[in-house]
Amino acid sequence: LRHVRGEAAAVASLRGAQWGVLGLGACGTAYLMGSAPNGCSSARCSTVTMELEKAWAKKLNPGLLKELYAICGDDLGWAKSRKARLSQVDEDRITTDADTRLEHSKPPSSYHDLGPDKMPFIVVFPDTEEEICKIVAACNRYKTPVVAWGGGTSLEGHLLTPHCGVSIDMCNFDKILDFNKSNGQVTVQAGLGYLSLNEELAKEGFWFPLDPGPGATVGGMAANSCSGSTACKYGTMRENTISVNVVLANGQLVKTANRAPKTSAGYNLTNLVVGSEGTLGVITQVTLRVYPKPKHAGALMAFFPDIGKAAKCAMACKEGGVDLGRCEMMDDSMMKVLNTANDSEYPERTCLLFDIHGNTSDELSRKLEDVKRISSTFGGDAMRFESDPDKAKELWSIRKSCLWSCSSVRPSGSAMITDVCVPQDQLARVISETKTELSERLESRGIPAPIVAHSLDGNFHAFIMVDTDMPGELDLAHDVAHNMVHRAIDAGGSCTGEHGIGLGKIEYLEHEVGAAAVQMMMTIKKALDPNNIMNPGKVLPDSCTCTAAVGQSKKRASTPKHYVLPKNAAESSHRWGHEQ
Repeated sequence: LRHVRGEAAAVASLRGAQWGVLGLGACGTAYLMGSAPNGCSSARCSTVTMELEKAWAKKLNPGLLKELYAICGDDLGWAKSRKARLSQVDEDRITTDADTRLEHSKPPSSYHDLGPDKMPFIVVFPDTEEEICKIVAACNRYKTPVVAWGGGTSLEGHLLTPHCGVSIDMCNFDKILDFNKSNGQVTVQAGLGYLSLNEELAKEGFWFPLDPGPGATVGGMAANSCSGSTACKYGTMRENTISVNVVLANGQLVKTANRAPKTSAGYNLTNLVVGSEGTLGVITQVTLRVYPKPKHAGALMAFFPDIGKAAKCAMACKEGGVDLGRCEMMDDSMMKVLNTANDSEYPERTCLLFDIHGNTSDELSRKLEDVKRISSTFGGDAMRFESDPDKAKELWSIRKSCLWSCSSVRPSGSAMITDVCVPQDQLARVISETKTELSERLESRGIPAPIVAHSLDGNFHAFIMVDTDMPGELDLAHDVAHNMVHRAIDAGGSCTGEHGIGLGKIEYLEHEVGAAAVQMMMTIKKALDPNNIMNPGKVLPDSCTCTAAVGQSKKRASTPKHYVLPKNAAESSHRWGHEQ
């Protein structure tokens, strides 16, 4: 349950049975359980007042609305009276239903919030690429923003709609189009959930190893260039995407590459689109690299005296040439949280959880002995190894339950999930300094702030459980997170290893890449999206400019100091495109 400020107290819509089955706060549940990956149906909660519904109806551009109804095959719907349209629309194809729009204005997994007066004007559910081309082209003519919606699991405000506009829900794009076992490639529609993809690939002995939050869709994963715990072995979405189909702001459909395993032909358009966070176009189709599942695998858990020694152990494994599937770190604070939440008795010290693969049982055994030996060098003990698949899965389940466990030990808190990445040789120092600040400034005040890390690629997160009703907590948490980002950048790292810039980290982009690089990105954005309709307000500092706002206002919805945007952050309720 969450309280929506302003006109109504709203219950966040639950996308299928997976939302909220544990009865947790929406943020924790979304990341743990995810949204129903392949279903459009949502439990509609009658929460927004009719007065608010009528107010939104007045802001819809009649010309654009008529085109959208025609594109989605509902000419009869347009012919109905205004009252009938608002109350009896076909929600499977196009809707102005307030609850559906509220659901598409703020994913439960995101800490950021613009309030209920910044919802999309309308939500469409296209079935074909041709429909998306027509929808985007129409929005471009009316200078109306477009935000594509996948699984709703992004964390940095990517799906917020500061300028309202049109939300394109990709849930109907959920098919596997082609699987080529010989080439190790699969082509899928953008709305397919990666968990569903892996269910099908497993039947052929293959898998797609990247593992972001459950519920993520392939299109969203490509848009954010996500990765997860397996990036140390398999790379990120950029390394695993061969080609995408993308609809540009003018409605043109572009295929960025063929299926050759490598190419040096022209600009790398695939990697221009991957990671662009929906600001350059709507991804409709993705061709991915997939891999045979490991023949032999096991999980090893080891505990260390402190977080610095654990980080050094991970680097030593990498330097020693031990090829690991993944190596996840949970600090002592996280182990305490896990014990409290799950009534378990793990040692409350920093833990490394290794995923060890081998083509033969002998190779697996050799790697296991190497990891044990290196771990012992850095004080690792209390080791536990499981080669049985079910028992190994049980070990890994504690890593998957981290966010849920944080939510359970402080139900009044909301998770501010930080995300930085540093060069491997800087991890031990940076993560130790961050740990010290989290302990001294937050945990000493009773604010849980445990650390988890993908320790073989320098990427780590703190789960800061902030109670926004407690005076000063939000300011303090933001200041600590701010220091964490600058500490990482100053060490030659990044403000985000896998969550993306979105709206929440715009202020750090120039510090990381420099003014010239940001200007180059802005030039590309302006060339491909001159009307700035594609997910405006995200990634780039000037992309919040409202090109078609009433009065031609140039005031942007700036990045909030405290991550939570005030209700009126976008300054005005723009009636996009009415001057046309």
